[in-house]
Amino acid sequence: MAKSSTGKISGKTPGSVLEKYIKDFNLSVSGLAFELGQNATTFKKILDGSKRITVELGLLLAKKFGTTADFWIDLQKRAALAETRADAKFQKRFKELKKAVKEPKGAKAPVAAATAKKPGRKPGRPPAAAAAAAVAAKKPGRKPGRKPASQTTSVFSSNSGDADF
Repeated sequence: MAKSSTGKISGKTPGSVLEKYIKDFNLSVSGLAFELGQNATTFKKILDGSKRITVELGLLLAKKFGTTADFWIDLQKRAALAETRADAKFQKRFKELKKAVKEPKGAKAPVAAATAKKPGRKPGRPPAAAAAAAVAAKKPGRKPGRKPASQTTSVFSSNSGDADF
């Protein structure tokens, strides 16, 4: 296996690495598949690159070969990234995409956005009233539009001086 200066495998597909492990441990594809409770066709497709290593399979391979699941998942992730970066259609979309610009706090919204109708809001109803109605509607036993009961009587406001809690 070709290793980079950091010791990680570079330029290898998950299938080629798995094939190397199968050879190093003197295993057969069908025997390994059977032992891991998988279909031999699944392993053959992983070896030829037409199927990906799942998290579950990564965990099983890690246990079998004494590696980590992260090793197998990282191999798959790197292969997927390389495949996506090489895709011409993706490259076109990627180049056309504009970077998001974060507005500083307190910046005023554009006039068109400020006057646009917000979805789900009834015309003429102020936002505070809508929020108050939503809160009132969520509490059982209360009808929307009614004011909450007085908060003057409280279980915790006792004049007896008991402070047992």
